Amino acid sequence: MIKIVEKKTRKRNPMRAVCCLSCKNKISLNRLKLHLKTCNGKIKNQPRKIDYSHMIYSKIGSDLVCNCGKICDTLGNLKLHYWRKHSEDGKKFIPTPTGTKIAWNKGLTKENNKSLKLSSETYQQRKAQGLYKPRVYSLEARLNLSNKTKEWIKNNPGRLGGANGGGKGCKGVYRGIRCDSSWELAYVLYNIDRGISFVRNKEKFLYYHQNSPHYYTPDFIENGIYIEVKGYDRNSHLLQDKISQFPHELKLLRYPEMEPLLNYVINKFGKNFTDLYDNKIKKEYIDRSNRARKFQKFNEYEKAMQTISIDFSKKRWIPELAAILGCSRNIARRFIKERFPEIFKIAYKHHLNK
Repeated sequence: MIKIVEKKTRKRNPMRAVCCLSCKNKISLNRLKLHLKTCNGKIKNQPRKIDYSHMIYSKIGSDLVCNCGKICDTLGNLKLHYWRKHSEDGKKFIPTPTGTKIAWNKGLTKENNKSLKLSSETYQQRKAQGLYKPRVYSLEARLNLSNKTKEWIKNNPGRLGGANGGGKGCKGVYRGIRCDSSWELAYVLYNIDRGISFVRNKEKFLYYHQNSPHYYTPDFIENGIYIEVKGYDRNSHLLQDKISQFPHELKLLRYPEMEPLLNYVINKFGKNFTDLYDNKIKKEYIDRSNRARKFQKFNEYEKAMQTISIDFSKKRWIPELAAILGCSRNIARRFIKERFPEIFKIAYKHHLNK
């Protein structure tokens, strides 16, 4: 059932191993006992037998271009593309959908699993010995971080509260009344249309949360009662401290109280009633994703292209463009493909026909 062989490793000396005659896999000696219990005769990790002699591709610069037009950066990716798209076995291959693989520890706890119980006990022992210590900032470092945060908030008004309000609501000004959300605008439209008198509140009230002082500003004042339109609440404990320590009568308007007002406004002004803003405040959003960085770089390259003269009929125009722009060849090729598709078709397809 088994045959002793030598298994190749990265080290100079090969590792002694055995070859299972039923599944034809090489197993190290320390895993032999476990393999004999679980072996079912299936050949695992069987290499794909693919004939790459019919694969037609051309090399342009550092890129490899398949006959179908697919551009690959390495030969391995090109072979994988050929197997998936141009071979019979690859076309029948169905990849495993993402999110369908079940984790090995799903439903297991330290009460019903020995491995998790052992790891939990080891962690508790090391924590008691003082091996796991939380990161503690010095007073100077904390003051430095606080000053940087305050400076950022000062230079970016409206991002985290302030005069223009924070949050994720649709903000704007209607008849001189500032609204920080569409629900506040619905409240204003309803009261103005029904002739109910109210004013925008600008007074701050002090309260304490977790022994630290904060300030709270309700939204409106109606007949001596402070009104707070609350559609989204992410910290219930903070809201409880605001309400319990507020010195005056406060009325909280959630969805059950706002539903008739919203229905009235939508029926009269339509669903897009936020277009009634006299001055709609656009929320500033800074996208720091890789796509945004690429978009910003491509804008800079596009400005630089106005002062660059390159002959795209040459065979080595990609390295030349990459050297001028100060980027890699792959990025230079993608830039021309996205921003100048007509030039890319003429230049790249011309080399494919050669």
